[in-house]
Amino acid sequence: MLTTTYSYDADYNPSANTKMVKYNVNTWQQVGDTINLGGLYPMTYSTAAYNPVDNETYMTMYNNEPIDWDSGTFPPSRLVLKMNMDTYKVDTI
Repeated sequence: MLTTTYSYDADYNPSANTKMVKYNVNTWQQVGDTINLGGLYPMTYSTAAYNPVDNETYMTMYNNEPIDWDSGTFPPSRLVLKMNMDTYKVDTI
């Protein structure tokens, strides 16, 4: 399950904090620790899918890293991620 908390600073710049929690679907007890995904947050039309063959969860997310307008370089705003459900290691695809 993904949960996201949104907030805005005094200049109305948005920020987000997303956490992922894994549950046992038979008992609804939390399995393992809560995983903090930081400033990544689900797209409005976000999709997350679990693949039992490789034990990975795939998801689409927005990246909420601040933009440095002066440098002219911008972090990617849309990401496809995969998370290993045993190690909780997150990789960008």
